[in-house]
Amino acid sequence: IPNGEVDCPKWVGLVSENERKPILFGGYKSLSWWDPGRKELKSYDLNNRTRSIDWAPNGVWVGALDGLFFCDTLNGKVEKILLPKLLEGRIECIRSANSSTFFGTMGSGLVMKNSDTILQISKNEGLASNLVHELHLENDSTIWVATNNGLNLVLIKNGAVQIRTYNMKDGLQDNYISDVYVKDEKVWIGTKSGLFYMEKPNFEASRLPIDLRLSITSVQNDGQPLYGNNLAELQYDQNDILVNFNTVYFGGIDGVEYRYKLLGVDDVWTETLRRTISYKSLAPGSYRLAIQARSSGVDWGYNEEHLDFTIFPPFYKSGWFIFLLAVTIIFVIYLFFRIRVLTYNRDIVRELMRVLLNRLTPKSKQFKVRVQGATVKVNSLDVGFVKSTGNYLEIHTTKNRFVTRMKIGDFENIPPDKLDYIRVNRSYIVRIDKITSKSPKSLRVLDQDIPIGRTYQKSISELLF
Repeated sequence: IPNGEVDCPKWVGLVSENERKPILFGGYKSLSWWDPGRKELKSYDLNNRTRSIDWAPNGVWVGALDGLFFCDTLNGKVEKILLPKLLEGRIECIRSANSSTFFGTMGSGLVMKNSDTILQISKNEGLASNLVHELHLENDSTIWVATNNGLNLVLIKNGAVQIRTYNMKDGLQDNYISDVYVKDEKVWIGTKSGLFYMEKPNFEASRLPIDLRLSITSVQNDGQPLYGNNLAELQYDQNDILVNFNTVYFGGIDGVEYRYKLLGVDDVWTETLRRTISYKSLAPGSYRLAIQARSSGVDWGYNEEHLDFTIFPPFYKSGWFIFLLAVTIIFVIYLFFRIRVLTYNRDIVRELMRVLLNRLTPKSKQFKVRVQGATVKVNSLDVGFVKSTGNYLEIHTTKNRFVTRMKIGDFENIPPDKLDYIRVNRSYIVRIDKITSKSPKSLRVLDQDIPIGRTYQKSISELLF
């Protein structure tokens, strides 16, 4: 300010680039702007060290070391913005375009905010780094982002984000980008190693897909190559697979990225810069390995290759062997009952079948009954006996007693292990393996004596328990 006509900030480190608004100055812990109408400088003192400034609706955005603040220029109040949490850290740069404001952060990458949307663009979306030093806006959809690991051109279109990165691989002498400015189709780039410029690239043309001639060069198992039909007939001990692949790209091997996924095994793609893929101890089954390659800045999917292979189980786990074994066991059991038991006593047949099924079937067996309008699962293994009282049934287990509306004859078809139950009189059904003692006229189950009906005494006398 000439001739000392107004008081100036003692230290000015920031000046806004918003050409549509009065010029803003940021001091060490102060904010000032020139009022052209009154020809005077207005200032506010801040409690936080200022890192970036820009005009906002009805005020000024202030980026500090500990987050984002808003200065209401009408009443002079300064408040910290608590949401979103992406803006709680160091705000290094603020730029506005139309209704959108862009924040360059030291840790959260690029954050875009408008009236109802927050969009974060970070390393997860392809940004070279989450440490942003400077921003340059060509418009509200084309943003240049200077980071400590390269320069990024970000294009936001129809809700989709595309990113092109420029660094030492493209001819820069340094990946640490401190500033960027675009003018007259030239991009000026400030780095630790000096100032550079390049012609403004055609973003859409730079993203055209390239045929990288992706191909699988070899497949190995324990150092032995596998060819053609061998991949469809791998044995169970050939389940360590090493796949080598390659591309043809004249921009250098560092300019190509790869990713792969074993369909049916991997839930997500695995990105890599190597051209080998290894899987260990694969289970028997049929597999398809998908491999994709892309040059820097191009979408995935234009270059893709597949490898199909099948690993057979050992013979004793194959379907045909299990089927034959089951048929043989059933046939032997049939012969046994046919020759030795069936002609002797049908009650003993029932007992042996029950014992055999208990050995072969799972231990957890449940059935459902209705109790007071609710469906209750009962573990059949816990049941001791069932008692009929008219139209109601009492199910006594080792832990509980359930009462349900049901006839005793209907209960006999409910448990999944029906052979483990036996009717002992008109009102009782007991679980055989819960019988602790037996006499000619009663059974002891869950510390209760259950009477045996006359018509049931013969079958119960032959029980094995």
